[in-house]
Amino acid sequence: MAPLFFVRRKWSSSGRPKGHWPDCQSTLAPLTDLLFQVNVRRLCRGRLEAGLAPRMVQLVHVTLHKALKQAVMDGLIPRNVTEGVKAPRPELKEIKPLSPEQARALLEAAEGDRLEALYVLAVTTGMRQGELLGLKWEDVDFKAGTIQVRRTLSTRAGRGFSFSPPKTAKGRRSIKLPEVAKRSLKKHRRAQLEERMKLAGLWEDNELVFATRRGTPVGRQELVTRSFKPLLSKAGLPDIRFHDLKDTRAQPCCSAKAYTPNSCRNSWTTPPSR
Repeated sequence: MAPLFFVRRKWSSSGRPKGHWPDCQSTLAPLTDLLFQVNVRRLCRGRLEAGLAPRMVQLVHVTLHKALKQAVMDGLIPRNVTEGVKAPRPELKEIKPLSPEQARALLEAAEGDRLEALYVLAVTTGMRQGELLGLKWEDVDFKAGTIQVRRTLSTRAGRGFSFSPPKTAKGRRSIKLPEVAKRSLKKHRRAQLEERMKLAGLWEDNELVFATRRGTPVGRQELVTRSFKPLLSKAGLPDIRFHDLKDTRAQPCCSAKAYTPNSCRNSWTTPPSR
């Protein structure tokens, strides 16, 4: 931001040793006059005009707000000027859930795929992508026919994979498995055990339900580009987000009775119209 740059440049030109900052009160006092709300608005507007996405500009505003809030708490500046500036709102993307026929086409295209069970769960339970990729076998109770959502998988640039609990209390929940999902998971479990036996000591045992062929976590982007998008193309479906599958569950046909994959030796059934 221009005012902060001005203060730092002014100090650097005074001949003081690099990396040495003067007394906070005397040096940061000019911020009181320099950090006006118009400067923050200009910063946000300039980033938007430069082509930065509204969501990214919002994150810039959040970061600056936190930094100045701490400066106020430390007594370095009298007030946080970002409190009077509204951050741009990210554009809400239209949700495009699949129709009953489209959902059926997706699952038919996924039949025989090593991640077939993932798509069956996504469509029939409404689980999110991170929840599916963070699912472990200890979370699956075949006897009770339930799944416990306890964690999500996230990917951070340069930091690899990490697991974290759901953000809200609602996110930590128990899901009743439709019969078709239970059968699909059992089939997937058998196939995974066969993969482990073939790899012997090369398999990384993370107890993940959905993993790579070496047992490591499946990256979100990897799932989308290498599996989900090709399946959409194979099924002749529109280019939707994986997140839209969550809302596909609300469609009338997404019940256990409606989704009966051919692998279970049953034909598809058409749900009664409402």
